[in-house]
Amino acid sequence: MAEKCKVAELIEFISRKWTLLILHAVHTGSDTFSSIGKNVPGINSRMLSERLGDMQEYGIIDRKIISEKPVKIRYGLTKKGRELAAEMDRLNALARSW
Repeated sequence: MAEKCKVAELIEFISRKWTLLILHAVHTGSDTFSSIGKNVPGINSRMLSERLGDMQEYGIIDRKIISEKPVKIRYGLTKKGRELAAEMDRLNALARSW
């Protein structure tokens, strides 16, 4: 069986509902579950959790547990996530120029 086209795989991944909005939220400074949720209007907690998990599996977002009381969880972009965010910024600039 032929290997799936990497471009098609990337487009399929980023076209999933909420993925780009979550990427943008984290890229612009949201780093907790609640702050990401507030910056992605209309997303429910279940879907946010699912998408964050998907993005972790793809290596776009990492999840850090901060050992404080209470325990805090922070999300951030990985190197791969920062590269994707930069490409999305360029695509956004191109779209605005049209």
